[in-house]
Amino acid sequence: MRSAPHNGPWGSLSWAALLILVTVIADWYHEPALRWKMAPWASLVLLLAGLAANLIIPMSKARASASYMLVSLGLSGLIFISPVPCSAFHNRAEWLTTQPAA
Repeated sequence: MRSAPHNGPWGSLSWAALLILVTVIADWYHEPALRWKMAPWASLVLLLAGLAANLIIPMSKARASASYMLVSLGLSGLIFISPVPCSAFHNRAEWLTTQPAA
């Protein structure tokens, strides 16, 4: 029996769950009252959950494993909320940001 590329329907479900979770964390990040209360902790919990899941589910991007999705989301969230990389990137790529209307 041949396996489906990118884990077939289960892979699609994993990618969909990743997109939903990243939307939730982005909403928390953009809400000033929740930015430093929820986003860092949620990212850390997702990273730790992914590392724990790696003990049961081998991490694989090609197979869209749950452990890969959780680790990538947790690490991305922690990097995104870190002030150093964001401020360094913002200073070099101002053309990527939206400019307020004059």
